[in-house]
Amino acid sequence: MATCLMLAGLATGPFAAAEGLPGAPDGLEVAGVRFEGRQQLGDRTLVLNGVGVRSKMYIRIYAMGLYLAHPAGEAQAVVAPGEAHRIVLVLLRDVDAQRMSDGLAHAMLEDLPAPLVAALRERVVQLAQDLRDHGDVKRGDVMWLDYQPTVGTRVSIGGTQVGPVIPGEDFNAAMLGMWLGDHAPDDKLRAALLGRARP
Repeated sequence: MATCLMLAGLATGPFAAAEGLPGAPDGLEVAGVRFEGRQQLGDRTLVLNGVGVRSKMYIRIYAMGLYLAHPAGEAQAVVAPGEAHRIVLVLLRDVDAQRMSDGLAHAMLEDLPAPLVAALRERVVQLAQDLRDHGDVKRGDVMWLDYQPTVGTRVSIGGTQVGPVIPGEDFNAAMLGMWLGDHAPDDKLRAALLGRARP
């Protein structure tokens, strides 16, 4: 599987490079997953802003890294127009396709005003279908969520694109809102991705 991430077995301890946050060009490790400090997205070099773990009912679901063109400690700066970014998710357990797609669709549209839900619904439903068509994800699988302002949002799993590129700054903002929004369900993860805390 083509990826810039190395799983477990590292000589350095967790958060050996964390003192430089926000922005960790030397990389960070969390939950046995090493996130490299820099990644390339098109013509942009992105720097690791923060890492965290999404857990539910004490079960770890995935490790996550947020890559930005410019380190940011505030969510508003991450969703600023014209800013490219990459989210990397490394699965820490098996997740079936139906649960993953339903969970994503619900999380993206939850707490949004009705007009925005109406504007996003078709694109969110299409992404959910694309994820179901891809199939189950397994422990160790890597998902990329790449946003380029002139392109849109590209979702890939294991280096293979899932569905078409999804246009719209509104879609990108709703996706980021799942982790960075005011109503994001995991405050600890939000703080870690913004470089404010260790997960």
